[in-house]
Amino acid sequence: WIDFSPQSFYGVYDYWGQPKVEGIGGGLRALEESNAPVGIFMEYKDAPVALHAVNDTLADLGACTAEWTVTDGAREVAKGEAPVRLRPDSHVRIAGLAFPVNASSAYRVSLLLRGPDGRELARNLYRDPFHHPEHPEGHPKRMDHEMGMRLWWAPEER
Repeated sequence: WIDFSPQSFYGVYDYWGQPKVEGIGGGLRALEESNAPVGIFMEYKDAPVALHAVNDTLADLGACTAEWTVTDGAREVAKGEAPVRLRPDSHVRIAGLAFPVNASSAYRVSLLLRGPDGRELARNLYRDPFHHPEHPEGHPKRMDHEMGMRLWWAPEER
């Protein structure tokens, strides 16, 4: 939970015991988001496939509404909403999601799940999900999961 040294980055709290909440790397925020019992997700690989909702509680959430908006910068590519019934301890495929993926476009997929009363139950945001960054040259690929650190290899003698 706490980084064992200032150079470590896996903790929810930093070396000094402060919660990591800011930015994309906010550990506490990420832990809370990833462990939320209700979620809305996009199934995809090279292109979008479908939208899914999960209710990992024992409560019947009733007749909910899923909303989605997809943009590629300033232009709206897809938008919609669909009803979804979320029973206790359930996974529901909400709807198929398909739009042409342009290799030169960076998409933003925003998902929102509302309860029967209109309140927000879950949200999810995908920033450029169809373009995974290249591994930087010279950046370590080997991880030590006990220490929570990337490990560099010494250069080979030539």
